Amino acid sequence: MYKFSVLSLGLAATLFASCGGGGKDLTKHVPENAVAVGTFDMGALLKKANFERFSQTPEYKKAVEKAKEPHRKYLLNPSETGFDMAGTGVFYTQVTDDIGTQINTALLFPIKDGAKFDQFFQTINANKDFTEPVEKKGYKFSTPSSKVDELFMAWDKKMFVVGYVGGVVPSPEKELIIERIFKPEGKSINNNPDFAKQAKLKKDIMFWASTDSYFKQLLAGETGPTVKMGLGFFGVQEADLTGNSLAAYHDFQNGKWEGTTNFTFSAGLKSQFGGIFKDKPSQTFEKYLPAEKLAVSLSAALDLSQLYQALAKRRLQSRLDAVLTNFDFTSKELFNALSGEGCVAVYPKLANKENNLTDNVPNPDAKLESKEQIENFNYSHQPNVDFDVIFVSGVKDVAIFNKLLSKPEIAMLVKKQADIYVFNNPQEGGKNAYIYLSDKLILISTTEAPAVQAAKGGYSNSLPAAIPAQMKKGWASFYVDMAVLSQFTADNQTDANLSMDAAQKALFNEIVDYSGFAQGSQAVIGVELKSKDKNFLERYIELLIAAANK
Repeated sequence: MYKFSVLSLGLAATLFASCGGGGKDLTKHVPENAVAVGTFDMGALLKKANFERFSQTPEYKKAVEKAKEPHRKYLLNPSETGFDMAGTGVFYTQVTDDIGTQINTALLFPIKDGAKFDQFFQTINANKDFTEPVEKKGYKFSTPSSKVDELFMAWDKKMFVVGYVGGVVPSPEKELIIERIFKPEGKSINNNPDFAKQAKLKKDIMFWASTDSYFKQLLAGETGPTVKMGLGFFGVQEADLTGNSLAAYHDFQNGKWEGTTNFTFSAGLKSQFGGIFKDKPSQTFEKYLPAEKLAVSLSAALDLSQLYQALAKRRLQSRLDAVLTNFDFTSKELFNALSGEGCVAVYPKLANKENNLTDNVPNPDAKLESKEQIENFNYSHQPNVDFDVIFVSGVKDVAIFNKLLSKPEIAMLVKKQADIYVFNNPQEGGKNAYIYLSDKLILISTTEAPAVQAAKGGYSNSLPAAIPAQMKKGWASFYVDMAVLSQFTADNQTDANLSMDAAQKALFNEIVDYSGFAQGSQAVIGVELKSKDKNFLERYIELLIAAANK
């Protein structure tokens, strides 16, 4: 395995250099037919990382002391590398058609001082992990000494490139690929209107990808006839596969990280599937969820009539109809029975102190306990306890559910006790279920208190305002309370908790919550930290350095 460790150290050092913004934009070197492009504003990232402060911390000075010469000087003075850290770095992948079907990938960094970079390369290549640079047509070229032909490094006075040329490519063609990076032919990716639109948003990190070239290759290849047959089965035209792309962003803010993904769909795909997703829910059902210790919530708002039409157009509903035949209703009736709006909430184990309806399931005349006893439950964090789940959905036709619950094979396992149906799971270790059903909603819980409380109209205590506010933002949303989840994983000694290293645990404990939503063709995810006075990136690097020095 060839060694990139020395070069990686040098490149890593540059990530803590300088500050400011602007500088060189290398997207003009990215070919128009690139299938994926990433950009990262190094000036903005370095400013948010607050290198000036970090360079004076004992932790950073300790890291410098551990470094070996001559690399130490680049950590002390990263500008000596020659890189232009006020510019924009670029990554891209291209599928070339004119000189053979090859996958080419390149990472481009702007250079500010070519002479310094030449010296930097010679210094980090003291062990001869790479070949001596060879002068080409206006640039220098080097490869790993281990003769891995697919990999290369090249640079001139303004740009450094680390690249990969996939497959077995004759040397002349490989050199032509590299030459075209430094001397582009034809139009660049900036001529793609969708990429140009997304790039104007000026986010810290942006990733853009188009599916056009991928599907073109797929349809033209050996599997083309099978793919076309599948498209016909799902009612998708080949033309619908053109003009689809996505753009994802990372933006670091004080106390928060935000990631956004914008999807661009062809007119054909929009017309067939766009109607399935509502703008936002008409109700959020938060009053049916206990207010304290909520770990995770998920919500959705779909137009089930549109979903049914999409399935029926492709004759996929017939498979569901075959399953539902034994229950005397069709998939269309089932889709019409639900509103398409609902949520799922996950809690640490909900412990009920007094009532336990499961014990009374065989007795159809059993009565519920008093209101005081019903509401007298708490949350317990006990070793090796699992979690409870609550599902709530709007109902449009309660008769369908009544018919289902009255079926003999269902009635054997489900008994009605006052307003609650209790499902006694026959499997050893399986969870029981408690069901409240009305003409407006259905609630299913793995513990009885939420179902009992739903029958009484819901809880009087409200959820934290951030959760229902998140539910109202789009056709899908989620919320994760990390304080609750952290305690739960710690109490239960989960594999995820035990496998985390010091840096991961430090970040895990620093996060207040995760949240996200999807509205139209956009999805947004946010991470809130406890420290609000520092940029997310600065705080994250603090945690990494602290963990590395333990």
